Amino acid sequence: SQVPASQFKFLTRLHYWAADTVTHGKKSPWGEHEIDYVLFFTIPSKDQLTVKPHPDEVDDVKWVTKSKLLEMMDDKSLLFSPWFRLIAHRWLIPDGG
Repeated sequence: SQVPASQFKFLTRLHYWAADTVTHGKKSPWGEHEIDYVLFFTIPSKDQLTVKPHPDEVDDVKWVTKSKLLEMMDDKSLLFSPWFRLIAHRWLIPDGG
């Protein structure tokens, strides 16, 4: 295993609810209501980690700089999950970068 569970850093847990307005419109009865745990693990180089996301849970994986992430999050054609936006603005790009 490349990432030992004992070396993850627990940051917090998030409780959120978000309607799925993209799929079901502004009055969507469907969405997410979750408690998510935020764990971080730092690696010296992306070459030292093999990422194998579950296809039902992850649409895409991309390594980007903070400035590129800010640019991508401003792009209205790209969709980010509500929990990722919360995490990004709180820990990855606080105060807008």
